[in-house]
Amino acid sequence: FHPHPAQKVDPGCTQEELIAGLEYLLFSDVRKKVPTLGRSVLLLHGLEDLIIPAAASEWLCDHLPEAQLALFENAGHALPTETILPVIHEFLS
Repeated sequence: FHPHPAQKVDPGCTQEELIAGLEYLLFSDVRKKVPTLGRSVLLLHGLEDLIIPAAASEWLCDHLPEAQLALFENAGHALPTETILPVIHEFLS
């Protein structure tokens, strides 16, 4: 049982475009550019994310000059809105 029912979402792209974008990410290494971002960044990550490991967000937080990281227990890749909204609000305040 999942507390949030699945919703059909229009991805705004074709399956071929999505695959091309994911392949681009797979073969692109932008880590050298990360420290030059020059913006405040809030990273939100579920500790049970099976798609992207939390270590990726931890690495970003360590290498972005103005980053904050919020880790969420019992959460996966799709973070519940009611959980992250207070964190986003505090970050933007």
